[in-house]
Amino acid sequence: RVERIKESPFVKNGWWAWAGAGYNYVDYRQSVKSRGTVSDHRLKGPSEYLETGFVGANNWGGVFSAKYTPGDVNIDQGDGTNFGASYLWTTISMEGILRKVSKFTLYDIPIVYGLRIGVQQHRTPFVFLDSDAALQMKSNEMMTASAGILAEWQRRRWTYYWLVRYQYPLST
Repeated sequence: RVERIKESPFVKNGWWAWAGAGYNYVDYRQSVKSRGTVSDHRLKGPSEYLETGFVGANNWGGVFSAKYTPGDVNIDQGDGTNFGASYLWTTISMEGILRKVSKFTLYDIPIVYGLRIGVQQHRTPFVFLDSDAALQMKSNEMMTASAGILAEWQRRRWTYYWLVRYQYPLST
């Protein structure tokens, strides 16, 4: 007689690191009451993403990530001239992480789900209209609290990862 023993799913624990690159579609809109509206959209890259972290056997861990997103703004000023500038939007994150294996499977492979909670520092670009009506590219730094949920699914050599976060500003 042959008996099947139910196996526990394999869950990666320990250190990890990964890097990614891609292109972003940026739809940039900014308006100032009684001064005007700026709108620009384009595809720009390469953006870069770096992440490293650790999850222990108890499913708790931490993660550090950095994202660099370049962009361009090209605005028709209405008088036959254009304002053009490049920028770099940066995000640095430090978060705690909790991961669990769900009972839900896809092609008999379990989905890993979890939480990420921490802080992020953003350097965000914006267009500044000075008192002489001249446009300038500036940036603003802000610290945010972040809380999000994640899902991870591994199939052969690929890991599919999904993350969504809510960010609450702490300082600007």
